[in-house]
Amino acid sequence: VFGNQREEARALNNLGEIYYGLGKLQRSLDFYKQALPLWRGSGNRQGLALALLNFGYTHSDLGQMGEALDSYNQALALWQLTTDKRGQAVTLSAVGRLYSRMGETQKALDFFERAMQLIRVIGDPIEEARVLNGMAYIYNGLDQKQRALELYDRALSLFRAANYPNGEAGTLGDVG
Repeated sequence: VFGNQREEARALNNLGEIYYGLGKLQRSLDFYKQALPLWRGSGNRQGLALALLNFGYTHSDLGQMGEALDSYNQALALWQLTTDKRGQAVTLSAVGRLYSRMGETQKALDFFERAMQLIRVIGDPIEEARVLNGMAYIYNGLDQKQRALELYDRALSLFRAANYPNGEAGTLGDVG
């Protein structure tokens, strides 16, 4: 029974991600909502944490910052019960981006720094570059252009070394 719940939850989560990618955010949330009780019932903490992380992304994009933060905090608590440091790092980074969008730059930088500590342990250059971009965005907004450019350059090098053209293109766009 648990295997079926996990597979159904995974399928619903995947549908939510597809609708998210299509920009149909409310439909995306509907699928994530359907997946949550199945993840809970299956006892799969990582699956539940991923669904909550996706909830957070979607709420953030809808401008529902309180709901996004709540989802991220729930996801982070679950990741911390697992050995999945990447899940923790990605969630910390998402919280950093959320605080950045809310104009709370010091909180954002604190979360980015916490994410970076985990990322360096696991050695994920793409996620490290994403965090550097988030930090650079903040420093640019604080009119610390040189610091922002240094961080963007580091991110660009990481994206290039990882052969990740989407990240490279996004970073070049941000620098421009």
